Amino acid sequence: MRAQSSVTLYGVLDAGLLYTSRAVNASGTNIGLRGTEDLGGGLSAIFDLESGIDVANGGFGNSNGNVFGRQAWIALNGGFGTLQAGLQYSPFWKVTQPMPSVDNVT
Repeated sequence: MRAQSSVTLYGVLDAGLLYTSRAVNASGTNIGLRGTEDLGGGLSAIFDLESGIDVANGGFGNSNGNVFGRQAWIALNGGFGTLQAGLQYSPFWKVTQPMPSVDNVT
């Protein structure tokens, strides 16, 4: 029996122009890698690496300047639940976001 693994490249390109005192505003754009690896015995490893992108100049759109400055975490999932560590969105942010469509649920 062979272990199952998957890696997904995802992203959103969201650019808007707002003219205010000669400023251009673009926000919401991101790109990331999300994956799972079946470790056997009911355990799986999960990871997510996400970066913001500044559409105006092509640089990283993260406030901290890191490559994966939005999310960079790994988790172990099993019968005990999920143990997740790393840079991740706060629980408050997660509950304020719209529900994903059925096609986007992992």
